[in-house]
Amino acid sequence: SAVLNLTQLIQATIPLLMSLGGPSSAITFGGAAKDALKLSTISDVNNYFFDPEKIKNAKLPKDEKDMLYNFFQIEQKLMNKGVTGRGTIKAIRTGTLMSGALFGGVEQYNRITSALTFYRMYKKSKKFRDRLNSYKENTKYQNVANLNANIAAEMGVMETQFLMGKENRPNIARITGGLGAFGPIATQFLTFPFQFVEFMGKGMVKLLRGKTPQEKYIGGVMFGNTALAVVLFSGILGLPFADTMRELFRRLSKMFTDVEVDIELVMRQSLTE
Repeated sequence: SAVLNLTQLIQATIPLLMSLGGPSSAITFGGAAKDALKLSTISDVNNYFFDPEKIKNAKLPKDEKDMLYNFFQIEQKLMNKGVTGRGTIKAIRTGTLMSGALFGGVEQYNRITSALTFYRMYKKSKKFRDRLNSYKENTKYQNVANLNANIAAEMGVMETQFLMGKENRPNIARITGGLGAFGPIATQFLTFPFQFVEFMGKGMVKLLRGKTPQEKYIGGVMFGNTALAVVLFSGILGLPFADTMRELFRRLSKMFTDVEVDIELVMRQSLTE
C-alpha cells in the first residue's frame, strides 16, 4: 500500500505541474523529491521517518524550512510514541506500528515533495504564477485575491494529495446524503477514488468550459497527462468507471444475446493476435 501510494506523485502531482509550468517543472520536481528524501530519517519510526528537528536544521533556505514546518505542523504530537509489552504482544505492536509508519512516511514524503515543488515553481516562474492564478477558479482558493508561494505550496498538496478524513467525504458518502445509512457503508473505501475522479473532472471541465484559452490549455494538459499516467500504470480498464462499464456490458450481453462478452478478454485476445 505504501509503495502504491508513491505513484500518486506521478498520477496527480506531475500532470498538474506540467499543465502549469511545462516540461521545465519536471526538473524542479526532481530536486524537491531528492530534498524530501534527505529530510527523512529511516530510524525514526515513531515520527513516520521525518524527524521535526532534522527538518528545522536541514540545509534548505530558511523560508522553505519555515513553510514546511508551519504548513505541515510537524511539531504536532503523533499517536505512536513507542512500543510497550513483551514477547508476542510487543512483536504484534511493533508490526502494527511499522505498517502505519510506512504508509504515513510515504504520505508525508508525497506532501513535502509536492509542497516544495509548487513553492519553488511559484517563486521562479512567472508563467507558473499566471497559470496557477487561472487554475484557482472553481477550487477552494478561487476567492483568494493574492496568491503567494506559501499558498501555492498548500494548493500543490491539497489539489494533488487530497484529504482522506471523513469530513472531506461527498454528500453521497454521508448518512445525511441521498442513500441514507447505506451511503457510508457502500462508499467507505471510495474516498480516494472519489477525489481522484474529481481531480480528473476538474481538468475536463476546464478543457470544455474554460473561459480563456489559457484555462482550456491547463485543463487539456492536466486531463490528458492524468489519463495517460493511469493507463501506463493500470491499462485502459484502469480509467475511472472503465471496469464498471466492462462488468455492465458483460451482464447486458448475457441478458440480450445469451453470449457473455468480456471486453477485457476480447482486448487481450486481439493484442495476442
